[in-house]
This record gives sequence, structure tokens and C-alpha cells, in this order.
Amino acid sequence: MAYDRYVAICRPLEYHSVMSVQRTAVLVMLSWLVPLCCEMTVVSLTSTLKLCGSHIDKLYCENWSVVKLACGSTTANDITGLIFVAFYICHVLWIAFSYVQLIRSAVKTKEGKGRFVQTCVPHFLCVINVTTSLLFDIMYSRYGSASLPQTLKNFMAIQFLLAPPILNPVVYGLMLTKIRRRMIRVLYVMCDKLKLKNNL
Repeated sequence: MAYDRYVAICRPLEYHSVMSVQRTAVLVMLSWLVPLCCEMTVVSLTSTLKLCGSHIDKLYCENWSVVKLACGSTTANDITGLIFVAFYICHVLWIAFSYVQLIRSAVKTKEGKGRFVQTCVPHFLCVINVTTSLLFDIMYSRYGSASLPQTLKNFMAIQFLLAPPILNPVVYGLMLTKIRRRMIRVLYVMCDKLKLKNNL
């Protein structure tokens, strides 16, 4: 999506030749196949481990929780997991690089600024939201403290699943004028109610 936005804003006259139907199909196919192959790799590595327990300290079962139950060496799982994390971080860096190019191109004209804010800012905020949630979940599941209360562990486990779907509609919705005006009106009403309570 970031590459599509980059071509649309930075190279608009070449858009249809660069983003042909075939290239779009390849990009969509890769966006499904690459994560599928990564997941199949880590799950197949995990399936070879001998497990010493059956209790997972999470609300849902995910690969790293199962790896932590292994009796033997998990070096292959550790290295593969870190390679995949680095691979996905490279994706995020590529997206950030494309957005730097978009910003450079957009600030040159007033129309470009408006188009960038309307089409790219919501996508970039959603990418940051998902990336932050995923990195937090990865870091917590690998290095989380055992001394934390179970309710906090449960909240930290589900925030990765809840934060992106809750925030994405808000981010994209704020770009729509009617929704933005309604949100501003609601905020004003809430502020007025708070002022009245404080005055009493």
C-alpha cells in the first residue's frame, strides 16, 4: 500500500504503467504468501520440539508460548524468530522510507500537501499502530516479567488484538468531514459538562 501511494503521488503520470494489473496481483499474492510461509516455517520448527508442560500464560495460544514449554534446545526457533522479526522490521523501514519520499514530494505544492494528508496520514498512523502493537507483543512474549499480575498479563496479551481494530476506524473516520465535525461537537459538549461540574 505504501508503494502504491508512493507511485500515485510521486510519479502520477507513470502510475498505470508502474502499477499494472500483473504487478498489483504479484504484490497482493506476496502479501499473503510471505507471512503464510513464515508462519508455516515457525510452526513446523515448533512441532519438532518435545514439550515439558501444557500451561500457557496467555489468553490464546501462539507459537512463542508453545516454544517456551520445550524441554530441549530452542536455538533454531530463536534464530528463525529473530530473522523473521528483522525481516518485518525491514518492511516497516521500507514503508517509512517511502513516506519520507512522499513527504518530500508533497510539501512542494499546496495540493500535494492536501492529498498527502488525506490519503497517506491515515495509512501511516494505522501502520504505526499495528507495528507498535506487534512489537510490544513480541517483546512482551519473549522478555515479559513473570512477576506481573495475571490480569495485566491478560491485558497485554489482548491489546495487540484490540488496539488496531479499534483505532483504525477512528483514524480513517477522522478524515471524513461529517465524522470529524461530529467528534469535535461531542468533545465540546463533554468539555462544557466538565466545566459545569467544576463550577458547582
